[in-house]
Amino acid sequence: MTEGTCAAPVIRDAGPQDAEALVDLIDQLNRHEATLCEDRRTGRDAARECLASLTARIARDGGAVLVCESSGRVSGLVAMAYAEDGPYVVTSLRRHALVTDLVVDQSARGVGIGRALLAEAEARARKAGRGRIMITALQANEAALRAYQAAGYGAYLLMLQKPLG
Repeated sequence: MTEGTCAAPVIRDAGPQDAEALVDLIDQLNRHEATLCEDRRTGRDAARECLASLTARIARDGGAVLVCESSGRVSGLVAMAYAEDGPYVVTSLRRHALVTDLVVDQSARGVGIGRALLAEAEARARKAGRGRIMITALQANEAALRAYQAAGYGAYLLMLQKPLG
């Protein structure tokens, strides 16, 4: 297990003992995102399904779910899956990491936990030989976009949507 620090807390791989804390954090993220767009499901059942889907993706493609823990309490998570682009991308950047989720418990925000989790994800992606790391955010999530830009992330891809119903 690779460990790092975020202030006094420890960043570590998530384990089965963290399942309920992960569900809580994913539910917080889903509830926040539901205030920004209409398509987000909320509630613990939706969060459990998100966690199961994420775990399956990482088992299939590689990556990690990392948590920040302090005094026996999980206060944040970052989930990162490995991916590979097609031949239209230069070889050195095809194999990349994608941060699919980053959430810090409301009671623990503003002390650097999110930055520390991102830094550990970046270190692991680098160690795994990935040429770059990407992160997604809802366009309306201005706070997340500012935080990611402050951490050195820049715009790369714009995805547009059109409801068909």
